Amino acid sequence: FAKTPIEVIQNQKEIDSLFTATTKDIYENPNHAIEVGQQIFENTSYKQQTRVKGLMLVSTAYSSKRDYQKALEYMIKANEFSESIDNPIFKIEIISKMGILYQQLKIYDKAIRYLDESEKLCLVYPVRDSVRFMLASNYIVKGFIYKERLNCDIAISFFDKGIKEYGGLNNVNK
Repeated sequence: FAKTPIEVIQNQKEIDSLFTATTKDIYENPNHAIEVGQQIFENTSYKQQTRVKGLMLVSTAYSSKRDYQKALEYMIKANEFSESIDNPIFKIEIISKMGILYQQLKIYDKAIRYLDESEKLCLVYPVRDSVRFMLASNYIVKGFIYKERLNCDIAISFFDKGIKEYGGLNNVNK
C-alpha cells in the first residue's frame, strides 16, 4: 500500500512548496488542485491554517472551472474552520474571497456584506501595505456590483478608491 505524496510531506516548507506548485497549475489542471487541496484538508496532522489553505485551494480551483457555487461551498467551509486561527490577514483574505464569490454568483446583498466586513478589517489593520491589494480589489468588486445595480455614481467612486489603493501598491514597490 503506497503512500501518496501528500501523506509523506511532514514539514511546513514542503507543504508551502506544494501549495506554490499546485497554485501555478490551478488553471491548467484544476482537478489536480482540487485533489491536492482536499488531501491537505483531510490530513489532521497538519496545522489548522494549512488545512484551511487546502480548502481555499479547492475553492480557487472550482472558480477556475467557473463553478462558483462549488467554490463558495469550500470558501464557506474554510471560513468556518478558520474561526480559531489568529491571523487577521488570513481572515481578511477569506472574507474578501467570499464577497467576490457572491458577486460572481450575482448575490449582491451578501457580496456587499462580506466586502464591507473585509473593508472594515483592512482599514483597522495596523500595516496598510499588508492589506492594500485586498482593499483595492474589494473596492473594484464593489464598483462592479454598483455598476450592475445601475448606480454609476457610486460605482465610479468605488472604482476611484480601488485605483487609488492599487496606485499605493506601485509606490511601495518603487
